[in-house]
Amino acid sequence: AGASRLPTESSQIQYDDRHCKPHHLGAFTNPLLAHELRPAPLVENAMEIREMMTRYVEVISHDADVRAAAIKMRDLNISIIPVCIGPKFAGILTDRDIAVRLAAEGHDATRTFVGEIMTRDLTYCFEDQSIEDAVIVMEFHRIAHLPILDRSHQLVGIVSMSDIMARLDERTSPPAATEAAVVENANTQSASVRR
Repeated sequence: AGASRLPTESSQIQYDDRHCKPHHLGAFTNPLLAHELRPAPLVENAMEIREMMTRYVEVISHDADVRAAAIKMRDLNISIIPVCIGPKFAGILTDRDIAVRLAAEGHDATRTFVGEIMTRDLTYCFEDQSIEDAVIVMEFHRIAHLPILDRSHQLVGIVSMSDIMARLDERTSPPAATEAAVVENANTQSASVRR
């Protein structure tokens, strides 16, 4: 297999905005690859991914050996790590990649490069897309973490489904003061009924 190519042409995906589903993924796996294909966001004033992504992302070089990558993942207590070729996002290394493509095949972790076993199907969003876009991509591909790129295809962050759910909970939950007032009002009404 040759080196992974990052997508540059929006024509590689036929996108149906009515149903928010990709018709054809082709060689790449981001159903929302081309931001310009969508005439308008589905949610007005939607929060952009850059507003909540984790910006300081640990990465591993494609030419690092797998043992070094595994040690780094262990020390950071993570199950995935983005792989880069210089500043460019090239793939993802997961603990499953190490188990299935390295250990199960009997390869030597000190003599195998990360680029040889990493997941090359690039799934990501751009930082100026909406959180809704990220959720669609993550649910479609059944993944819990999503790399975030800028428009020059450099990795600038990562977002997790748990981060998104926590932020949505914050936005939909009433403030603590309001909750206390509701409880106090309910107690007052209950006391009045008992009288």
